[in-house]
Amino acid sequence: MFERKSSLWRLAAGVGAFALAAAGILGAGTAHAAPGNIDPDETGNLYVHKHVGDPGGDGDPHDGTPRTSLPTPLEGVTFTIQRISHDGTPIDLTTSEGWDLINGLEPGDIGQDGFTAGTADAEVTVADGTASFDDLDFGLYLVTETDSGTNNIISKVAPFLVSVPFPAANQWLYDVHVYPKNVLNETEPTKTVADPGHALVEGSTVTWTVTAPVPALATGDTYKKFEITDEFDPRLSITEDDVTVTIEGVTLEDEDFTIDPGTSPGPTVVVTFTETGLAKLVADQDVVVTYDTKVETLGDTVFIDNIANVNTNDTDVDTTEPEVWFGSIKVTKVNATNSDQTLEGAEFELYGDRDDALSDTRFVTGDDGTLTIEGLWAGLTEGSSRTYWLKETKAPAGYITPTGEDAWTQVTVLADSETPVSVLIDPIQNTKQPGPTLPLTGGVGAAVFGGTGLAMVIVAVGAIAVGAARRRQSTN
Repeated sequence: MFERKSSLWRLAAGVGAFALAAAGILGAGTAHAAPGNIDPDETGNLYVHKHVGDPGGDGDPHDGTPRTSLPTPLEGVTFTIQRISHDGTPIDLTTSEGWDLINGLEPGDIGQDGFTAGTADAEVTVADGTASFDDLDFGLYLVTETDSGTNNIISKVAPFLVSVPFPAANQWLYDVHVYPKNVLNETEPTKTVADPGHALVEGSTVTWTVTAPVPALATGDTYKKFEITDEFDPRLSITEDDVTVTIEGVTLEDEDFTIDPGTSPGPTVVVTFTETGLAKLVADQDVVVTYDTKVETLGDTVFIDNIANVNTNDTDVDTTEPEVWFGSIKVTKVNATNSDQTLEGAEFELYGDRDDALSDTRFVTGDDGTLTIEGLWAGLTEGSSRTYWLKETKAPAGYITPTGEDAWTQVTVLADSETPVSVLIDPIQNTKQPGPTLPLTGGVGAAVFGGTGLAMVIVAVGAIAVGAARRRQSTN
């Protein structure tokens, strides 16, 4: 008789210890009865504790007893328990036959050889990370983590079996505490945007880069899903050929991932790893996805931002959100001698620096003497600025086109938070061309004209005098 009891004890202890070890738990629990036989009058309770990381620590026994000094608890995780039956009858652990049935049983055996799981009873962990299942019948239970709640748990604990009561050293535990190991996705993916430099916004290529560290998994777990989703601004367009994917600088093969480029402009681009790509993932290495987007239009704001989401085994982590900003400039042409007189028809070229024009377009002042160049990149942050150059290539009709240094004007483009910035630079003045030389009053022509008139007067006076003399002589 003694040998049979000893054998039963070892069997019970082995099954219970296996169940807790399979769950990765470390233990705790209070015995309500003295060592010996199971007390059928006791009530069974199961407490599942969910904490960040490994709440047990290395080398601690999985003994079903309560623990202290635990890591951060996780609230909102749902667990279910199901009592195991054999041939339609719940296994009774108050009998040696019941313990014989569960000897060596594993979670994967449920559903075979007459073993079935009963109705699921669900509980959610509270603020201290505990899900409590009270007033349980003595038996074997399948415990399953079914919902992580808002916790970014990348490796749920595998379903495990636990007996109630649980055989601990020299006692039966009627309050059984289990502590499943837990792995969170705590990676911090980033997204950056390359500064487009000096350029007109429309038609520019803007390059975005997602760097996604591969999160670690629990021992024995595998990468089942790795997906990066990027919803781009409606002003941007992209094609499948504009996307590249690397791991630690090595470009992946086409069969390692698929790309859904969405519908441009404003596409939602999804990069999904295939089985061959998932097999290449290694914890703590970086997956880098680069997108070359084209700006189709300026839109209503003077910045473009973007954020991506990285999903690993159904855990979601958002990237940082970079921005790229732009503004505009306004030029006014006036008469050098009267700044109130604006000038139409002055032509300019636009330069990022003085060595290379940014566009073949000639910008011409309108009938009000002004021109506006919209959509010039200013930088990567609000309040940033960038200098550009205007070169006057043709003055308005009747005015002198400046040359040398006088032809160049430096302007500053400012980023603005709500509307495109209109930067009014100092008026660019023009001087009129000189006209042809007009004859001067009192010149040679006038002298000739004056001399001829005087001679005519003298002749006339002489004629009058001669006539008078002749009349007097005739009278005498």
